[in-house]
Amino acid sequence: MQPIRLLTVGEQTVEHLRKGIQEGRWSGRLPGVVRLAEECDVSTGVVRSALRRLEAEGVITSGGLGRCRTIVPPEQGGAPLRSLRVGILFHDSDNEDHLLREIQRDLEAAGHLVSIAKKSHGQLNQKVSSIIRMIEQMEVDAWIISAGSRELLEWFAEQSIPALALYGRTGGLALARTGPDKAPAYLDAARQLIALGHRRIVLISLAGRRKPVHGKIERLFLEEMRRHGIETGPYNFPDWEETPEGLNTLLENLFRTTPPTALIIDETPKFIAVMQFLSRRHIDVPGQVSLVSPDF
Repeated sequence: MQPIRLLTVGEQTVEHLRKGIQEGRWSGRLPGVVRLAEECDVSTGVVRSALRRLEAEGVITSGGLGRCRTIVPPEQGGAPLRSLRVGILFHDSDNEDHLLREIQRDLEAAGHLVSIAKKSHGQLNQKVSSIIRMIEQMEVDAWIISAGSRELLEWFAEQSIPALALYGRTGGLALARTGPDKAPAYLDAARQLIALGHRRIVLISLAGRRKPVHGKIERLFLEEMRRHGIETGPYNFPDWEETPEGLNTLLENLFRTTPPTALIIDETPKFIAVMQFLSRRHIDVPGQVSLVSPDF
C-alpha cells in the first residue's frame, strides 16, 4: 500500500484554481490576486506562486504588470504541460549544496513539485539497501542524486524511473550525468605542489571516490606523484570513516608522526573543518602545511 501524500497549501491552491478553470468557473480572465487569496483563504504570495505554476503549464498567460491573467482556451493551448514530481537525494544533510538548491528553485518556478529525501545517503552511511527502502516510499517521476556512490548509481541505472547524477562515478552507466571536470584542477595542484618541493601530499576524498576502486581523478593524482618519483600508498590517499569524528581521527593520525606538508581536500565543508583543526593546534597555513581545494 502506497503511503498517503498530503498536499501543501500551495499545491492545494494550484489544484483549486486548475479545477475552477477546467470546470468553466472563470472564462476569459482570472480574478485578481487579492480576490483569489480571499477566496482560497491563503496569502497573496501563495496565490502568486500558484499562478506562476499554472503559467508554466500553459493554462494561463500573464497579462502584464497589474493586469489579471488570461485563461488559455484548450483549443489554443492544447494539452497543458504536465508538472513533474522530482525527488532530490542529497549527499550530506550538513553539506548545503548551493547548486542543488538553485536547481530546486528553478524546478519549482517552472511548476514542478520537488521532494527532498528525508535522509541523505551520507546519513545512511552509503548503505544502498537502506537508501532504496527510503526512496521507494516516495512517489516521484524522476530523481536527482548528488555525489552518489558507484553502487548507488548502478542501482538507479537499472530502474525505469529517469535519474540525473549530479557528480558521481557514472562511467559506462546508462545514466544522465552532469558536473564539473575536476581532473585538470587536481593534476595542476599536484604538479605545482611537487614543483614547490612537497613530497608528503595527502588527498582527502569521498568514500565513493575510494571504493570499490579508486576513481579516475584519484588514479591520475597518484600516477602524477609516481611520475615525479614519489612512492605512493595509503598515506597519500587514506581511507577514513566519512563522519565529522572520522575526519578528526584521520587528521589526528596524519599529524601524529609524519605530518603532511600539503593537503588536497575535495569538498568545501571538509576544507573548512580541516582549517579549524589546524587552527586549534596552532599549525600555520601555508607556513607548515599547504591546503588546496578544487572547489575554490
